[in-house]
Amino acid sequence: MQPSNGGLTVFFDARSGEDLSRFFEHVEQYELREANTLSLRRRGQNRRYYKVVRVEPGFHTRVVVRRVVLHPWDILQLAIIAALCWYLFDAITPFFLD
Repeated sequence: MQPSNGGLTVFFDARSGEDLSRFFEHVEQYELREANTLSLRRRGQNRRYYKVVRVEPGFHTRVVVRRVVLHPWDILQLAIIAALCWYLFDAITPFFLD
């Protein structure tokens, strides 16, 4: 990604310090806000979510991101699956108690 000042944007992992720039080439300038969530999907792997921790503007904009283990949509899906399982278990249990 090329910022408007002509420099480059460099992405770093907050924990390991690994350079993640090659994975975030599709990110636009307006998406680089603190606390914004960026998604990434590598070939053959599940989608990963990263939260923007810090943006240091300059000729080479430095963006520090942190990996998010569970995205809020994942938690919502797990809650829906748990509710369906509970409902089915509750509906089937009287059948086996007779």
